[in-house]
Amino acid sequence: MKRQYLPHTVSSKKLAIYLANKNYEKILSSDEIRIFERFKDNNPLLKELWDLSAGFRDIFEKRSVTIFHKWTDRVMHSPFNSLKRFVKRLYKDLQAVIAAIEKPDNNGITEGNVNRLKNIKRQMYGRAGFELLRRKVVLSSTG
Repeated sequence: MKRQYLPHTVSSKKLAIYLANKNYEKILSSDEIRIFERFKDNNPLLKELWDLSAGFRDIFEKRSVTIFHKWTDRVMHSPFNSLKRFVKRLYKDLQAVIAAIEKPDNNGITEGNVNRLKNIKRQMYGRAGFELLRRKVVLSSTG
């Protein structure tokens, strides 16, 4: 006999995309979004996690330290222990966090180049000499 109702299984990766990525509509299918919205509507914990995630994004979109402090207070009164630990670690280096919120500068380009060079180095390990490595680095940076 076939079961009439099969509960939906949820990928934790896709749920994380739904909760943390503001452009989740571009990544998830409309069916997945409908399922997650139904879960969110029927589960107060998931709704609270959604609200906390949206609040965290607001901190950086609005560049507001005040919103950050309100968000951390809200997290500390939530049932999510892992988020509480995250907030405690943020407060250990509060000046750096505040600078990241207030200042639009970042080192993304530098980190991207470092990552690219490390990947090339891993690919080339033990294969050839310095001249081939130099050519690969130059070619990868020019396209």
